[in-house]
Amino acid sequence: RAEILNSNFEALRGYHRAVLETEAVEAIHKMRVTTRRLQASLDLLAREIKVRKLKRRLRGWRRKLSTVRNYDVFLELIEKETASRGRSRREQLELVKAILHQRRSKRAAKVNRFLQSINVDEIGLRLAASGSAPRLVSATDEPQNERPVESVTPAVHIDEQRVAGYAAERLEQRLAEFQVMAVQSLPTNDPTELHQLRIAAKRVRYLLEIVMEMGFGDASRALAWLR
Repeated sequence: RAEILNSNFEALRGYHRAVLETEAVEAIHKMRVTTRRLQASLDLLAREIKVRKLKRRLRGWRRKLSTVRNYDVFLELIEKETASRGRSRREQLELVKAILHQRRSKRAAKVNRFLQSINVDEIGLRLAASGSAPRLVSATDEPQNERPVESVTPAVHIDEQRVAGYAAERLEQRLAEFQVMAVQSLPTNDPTELHQLRIAAKRVRYLLEIVMEMGFGDASRALAWLR
């Protein structure tokens, strides 16, 4: 449904602003998650409008954010490890934390500069260019660059029956991909294969969440398991 797409689009806007203003751990994590949710929403519109370039753009933003998020994950793991170690070990881990914090700060500054250069509303503009009718609203936030910009919330007109049918096909495809990767990962501890399995699980999970939001059943238990 169009409201799901609009909701994810508005969330992306908000988290993008939060990252620029705070560079906070949670804001970076939420913006990454929202790019995945929006990608999954767009994926269901593939038969209605052209979405490949939009999905590629979202993937690029997420990869930039991941270079900061990786530091946050390691710092969280070290924090947990520090609590259960003796004094000498804790001192070593505190040194590692200090180094990682310094590197994280430098990386976050670079990513922030990149995010300042992007226009999240471009997603809405590209949807409009694909044949959807945008809804223009007055911008209430400070512009991201020197030129004033208009905020665009995409009001996408779609055939919901067609989208529902495609959602079922897409979910079956995503589930099959996940099952194949799960079987392949059993005899190995290769980090690349395990990472791909994790990504496959996310794709099933986010698609299931959207299908639930569309009103097709309750997949809460499956979502909890995938998470």
